[in-house]
Amino acid sequence: MKKIKTIIMSGSETGCRYAELLRSLDTVDLILAVTGVDRPCGRGSVIKRADLAEFCDQKGLDSYQTCNVNSEESVDLLRSAGADLAFVVDFGQILSPEVLNLFPLGAYNIHYSILPELRGAAPVRWALIRGYDKTGVTLMRMNERIDEGGMVSSKELSIHSDDNHDILKNRLTDIGLKLTENFFMELSRGKIPEPVSQTDARATNAPKIKGSPEIDWDSTAEEICDLIRGMAPSPGCITRHQDKGMKIKILKACISEVEPLNCGSVSSVEKRKFTVSAADKSVEILMLQPAGKRPMSAASFLAGNSLEKGEKFV
Repeated sequence: MKKIKTIIMSGSETGCRYAELLRSLDTVDLILAVTGVDRPCGRGSVIKRADLAEFCDQKGLDSYQTCNVNSEESVDLLRSAGADLAFVVDFGQILSPEVLNLFPLGAYNIHYSILPELRGAAPVRWALIRGYDKTGVTLMRMNERIDEGGMVSSKELSIHSDDNHDILKNRLTDIGLKLTENFFMELSRGKIPEPVSQTDARATNAPKIKGSPEIDWDSTAEEICDLIRGMAPSPGCITRHQDKGMKIKILKACISEVEPLNCGSVSSVEKRKFTVSAADKSVEILMLQPAGKRPMSAASFLAGNSLEKGEKFV
């Protein structure tokens, strides 16, 4: 049986899980991994090896790092590799028509939504922020338009009330891996799936979110909790104590039955917990991170900080 010569392209840790799957399949010859360049990380700006490149180092796989997959150098290298297919997940770079046309069997992308909903760079975050009760994974054949390629397969997933970004993404990855395995099994049997065109009229966008958004306490409690879930555990959502000037990231919260006061006002303080008023209900803060400190529980925060009912966050 002729193996499918495959290149994986990914710019995140998630790509390592797909690379591990591909290298384990008898039907696949994983000949190259393409990822981004090493970048400074943390307060000391220590250069961090790209996740997929580090994975390849450990597994003895060939890797190529570039900040521009469409450059002349990159195109020449990809062409010389002679791959049958490109498999793209969480790459963060747009493939030009020239690159897409290098692969006889096509370039395929795993996207974490049921397309055409949530096209864009942050579908997992926006599914949570918008309060969706379900999302899913789509495998599509790529074209020159971002996330508009024909759909090969998809599977829905219910969103749980305790999901945050990382938890939900991991659950979606489990589904994506199964779709990927099934796809390559079909290819090995000579069955090239016919992509189904997306319905553009149903399309919604999920653009990249830069930095930590600020909490608008004039929003409903549900909207605030959904925003916090979508941005947790990193980079979190920001709020500030009006009088103390304390900047805090909120990492986990839930809707409370405590009667709210004015929006942003502390509506209750107990020994181990506190709530803040939203437009309709109160929000109980469960996990937070004051500026310059480690993440902590509300109980730990209250043990070292005084907080009174009626004080205001903005």
